[in-house]
Amino acid sequence: MKILIGVLFLTHGMVYAGTCKRVVDCVKEATEVTGIKYLYPTKMFDAKDELNTEMNLTKENADVVLSEVLSMFDYMKMPTKVENTWEIIPGRDIRYHPDLPSFKASKKLIPNLPNNKDPIHLVYQAQAGTEVGDIARNLRPFLSRYGRIIDIKGGIIILIDRASNIGQCLPIIQAADMPLTKEEKLAREKADSRHHEMELARIKSGKPSDHGPGPGHHPKKE
Repeated sequence: MKILIGVLFLTHGMVYAGTCKRVVDCVKEATEVTGIKYLYPTKMFDAKDELNTEMNLTKENADVVLSEVLSMFDYMKMPTKVENTWEIIPGRDIRYHPDLPSFKASKKLIPNLPNNKDPIHLVYQAQAGTEVGDIARNLRPFLSRYGRIIDIKGGIIILIDRASNIGQCLPIIQAADMPLTKEEKLAREKADSRHHEMELARIKSGKPSDHGPGPGHHPKKE
């Protein structure tokens, strides 16, 4: 599968140390110019994982270029506990790696996030009184295919995704981080109470939920 590249990482007068078209060759060239070792299963890359034009790598741009190339084919790289050794994983495996580079943020705290598409973990502490559940729900469409966003008690939002995506979401979170007014809190409490009363009435009447059959429903066997 060849991919058209709209942006070439070229700089006038730059002396290139290596070129590549196949993803596996880009990984090897990145190791050559940076000295960083990348670990991955022998059969991870498909023979068709190839770009339509050569990429040029130097010690200065190899990190960003390799991150971009890997993302084009739904791979990502992450550091290991061993110095100068990184691991390359399929994008879908991001949720199985709890030891991703972690960052903290808040309304006033802006972390220095990586300027690439490597996976990271961000913990955002909202101001007291901010409804983080609404923020999390509205941000889900902005995440990558395997990215995750979770809101938990205490006004905390946790994001797991590529650094570039989280970097785009953070300003939105900070702008939406506004404590509810007394009137808004009262309106929300009334709405929640009304919803709870309607659910109790539905359960007592035996009517099915709008979200599908209830837990006691068992489909007939053919």
